[in-house]
Amino acid sequence: MNVTQQLIITFSCEVLAQEEAIRFGQAGKGNTHAERYVEAAVALLGDGEASITAFAALLAHRASCVRRLAAEFLLPHRPEEAAAVLREIAAGTGADAIAARIKLERQGREERQEQYWL
Repeated sequence: MNVTQQLIITFSCEVLAQEEAIRFGQAGKGNTHAERYVEAAVALLGDGEASITAFAALLAHRASCVRRLAAEFLLPHRPEEAAAVLREIAAGTGADAIAARIKLERQGREERQEQYWL
């Protein structure tokens, strides 16, 4: 297993572990998992196009929390794919749907601000 594959596994496992920690009211433990998946995402995004492409495979993960967070990180790098995943999740219900709606709304605001300043 290469470093990129390990980072992808780390990202998805830590996202799932954070979800479980939150479910059991363990905020501190959840924050630890969040730090780990953020580190994995930053490493993947900073390692070139091949790693970004490998990271984008998580946009098809079975868990919506993994898909959503991967999409949020990938939005600047794969805007069409990531936004499509966020829109799909936003159409649902639950915490992931709410978070996806918020991210899409913020992204829309940022795009409008950029157009205003151009």
